[in-house]
Amino acid sequence: MTVQAENEEAAEALVALLWSFDPVSFVPHGRDGDVPEDDHPVFVTATQENPNRSAMRFVVNRCELPTDLNPFERVAL
Repeated sequence: MTVQAENEEAAEALVALLWSFDPVSFVPHGRDGDVPEDDHPVFVTATQENPNRSAMRFVVNRCELPTDLNPFERVAL
């Protein structure tokens, strides 16, 4: 799954939220610059890229949709 934020600040806020969960309910995730991207089941980005080649994309806070939606089975707005 890829979560697309509208900018770097919003992406960092989402990552901070993911780290705020109780350790037993931690959501493993990656962020722009984390490599290898494929190792992250959830990837937070401020770009239109699909760094972890996910089939599902969440576009939050009215971000611009990626120009190519073909790689995704589902897109949530």
